[in-house]
Amino acid sequence: MRLKLFFLSLIFLSQAVVAQQSDGTENLLKELSQYTSATQGKADLLLKIASAYYGKNPDKMLQYADDALQTSLQAKYKNGEAGALRFKGIGAYMKGDFKSAEQYFSEALRIQQESKNAKGIIACLSNLGSVNMVQNNFPKALQFYQQALKTSIAEKDDLNSGITYGNMGVIFSELKDYDKALEHFRGGMEMHKKIDYKIGVANGLGNIGNVYFKQKKFQEAKTYYQQALDKNIELGNKLATAREYGNLGNAYLELNEPDKATAAYQKAWQMNTEIGNKKGLAVINQELANYYLVAKNWEQSVDYAQNALKIANDINLGDVKAETYKILSTAYQNQNKYAEALEAYKKYIAEQNSIDNDNNRKQILRLETQYEFDTKEEKYKNEQLLAQTRITQQDLELKNNKLQLSEAEKQKQIENLNFLKSQAELEKQQFISENNQKKLKLSEQEKEVQKAKNTELQNEKQLQALQLKNFWLYAGISILALIGLASLIISRLRIKNLKAKNELQKQKAQQQQEELVLKNEIKEAEMQSLRSQMNPHFMFNSINSINNFILKNEKETASKYLTTFARLMRSILDNSQQTEITLNKELETLKWYMELEAARLEHSFDYKINIAPNVDTENTYIPPLVLQPFVENAIWHGLNHRKDKGLIEIDIFFAENEDLIIKIIDNGIGRKAAEKYSKPENRKSYGIATTINRIKMLNPDNKVEIVDLYNDGIATGTEIKFLLKNY
Repeated sequence: MRLKLFFLSLIFLSQAVVAQQSDGTENLLKELSQYTSATQGKADLLLKIASAYYGKNPDKMLQYADDALQTSLQAKYKNGEAGALRFKGIGAYMKGDFKSAEQYFSEALRIQQESKNAKGIIACLSNLGSVNMVQNNFPKALQFYQQALKTSIAEKDDLNSGITYGNMGVIFSELKDYDKALEHFRGGMEMHKKIDYKIGVANGLGNIGNVYFKQKKFQEAKTYYQQALDKNIELGNKLATAREYGNLGNAYLELNEPDKATAAYQKAWQMNTEIGNKKGLAVINQELANYYLVAKNWEQSVDYAQNALKIANDINLGDVKAETYKILSTAYQNQNKYAEALEAYKKYIAEQNSIDNDNNRKQILRLETQYEFDTKEEKYKNEQLLAQTRITQQDLELKNNKLQLSEAEKQKQIENLNFLKSQAELEKQQFISENNQKKLKLSEQEKEVQKAKNTELQNEKQLQALQLKNFWLYAGISILALIGLASLIISRLRIKNLKAKNELQKQKAQQQQEELVLKNEIKEAEMQSLRSQMNPHFMFNSINSINNFILKNEKETASKYLTTFARLMRSILDNSQQTEITLNKELETLKWYMELEAARLEHSFDYKINIAPNVDTENTYIPPLVLQPFVENAIWHGLNHRKDKGLIEIDIFFAENEDLIIKIIDNGIGRKAAEKYSKPENRKSYGIATTINRIKMLNPDNKVEIVDLYNDGIATGTEIKFLLKNY
């Protein structure tokens, strides 16, 4: 049975300024020591040092980017300030701090737009697209990439055009538009090869590997992952190297090479830990959780899943959380922890719904249409710009005239305010005099009031004492009532929890019972199929043919026939024990059967097997012993009554939706004509009905179609068409 790995790989293609490879970090640091003050040259050198640590050491990159920012601020160097903020964003991205990264990129973009630095604007737009993409905000990411691509094409910037074009491919890959994704990745790689940008080529190889992985072409995926890994090791890019080790581990796991998968995962773990890549650590923990789930090591699977969730929650990785909750639910269920399994499954459903891509697909289509429309409208907007500028100048002149009028009005208002101020001072003095007289009268009244208050205060004290006694009485009654209510709630919660657990156990028992019934039905069908394959008439005829060869003293022919007959019997017995066998084994068994029948019938028919190039017979699995009953029927009832030589042709290919199609075509006399030769006492063929029943039980969507072939009303044979889903 093939394994399914729940893993989503999202590659980040940075537009970081690549440090000159001829200058080592040590040489750059020596050159830095020669600067004694904050200058533009020092800021540029600090940026080169920061870029040298890209993909290797995010902490060092952040350190030198911060130094470059401070130097640029002191030197009032805007381009340096924007570059430093962008490198701080890249460093934060490497550490999995996507929110901070987005803030740094946005601030850098604002400065570059103020400076009208086209290359800086392109880089910041592409960075913003990448950081939104990793947070599953695909429409916003595509919008940033389209702006970056449009500007880079206008500037004839092949480097950033290739990077942005490739980044857009990741979005189409996530939306399962694999043809468009491959088009973008290969197009970006071609641009990078022209300018010898090795980082872009390496990332393109890894992205193509991801597409093949999602298409379940694991051998091709492994080949591209290995090429990407080799190039990233050569470049010393630890971030990308760790990513490709994780990808290779996934491919090895799908190719049933667990030892190689474990080794690759461990290397990815070590490198992500070394550079502090939180997203990489979350993904590798999820991959290891899935690995141990497949290995049925439930405790290890739970431990790694919990580690993955802790990191994914910290940096809000929705796709990682969804798949990890699904793994965790399965592991808990196998540990009989049904309440925890149910809770984890609910969280999986909630996370999966939150990253549903249906709305994203609609918005992506809208953005693509808008992008084309904006390109056509650009010329019109430029023509309107001059007219708008003239209108703006006229508005400024009008505002200036209004401003001069408002200044004269302000002067008049100031004079009025001074007059009102003098009037207010006079009124204030009168108010103070009247207020003093009122205070004298109030002091006498207050003495009388005070006596009344003292009497009232004594009465209040007595009343408060009585109220305090009542308070404690009511408080005691309330506490007893709350305790009783809490006991009732706790009791009901326990009953509800027990009911939920019993319901889960009941559902699990029912599911196990249904699975057991289905397995028994499949086994019974397989046994019926085996009995039908070992047709006693066929065996009797084959043994008679061997005896006839011996009597004719054709020892070599008899020996060859007997050997083929033994191989066929052994193959049928071996294959009947398997739920699935490779297509190659099924065809090998079928060839032996047709060779025996051809020899028995004095080679009165030929056979031909056509296999499409996209069918890997060694890695394609089908139920065993499903083709022979139909070939047997074609030989005995279709070709056996032809006067001239017959032909059986078998075509095998994959449909566009990856369904496996197998056609068996004979040029016999047709089913209606064959009925004339049938005798009432002939054995009823159960092989075909049993085989169709087996195929339907494995997947209700599987189909077997039997079509009579005619040419101008004359029967020319029969076609059997198998449609096997997801093979």
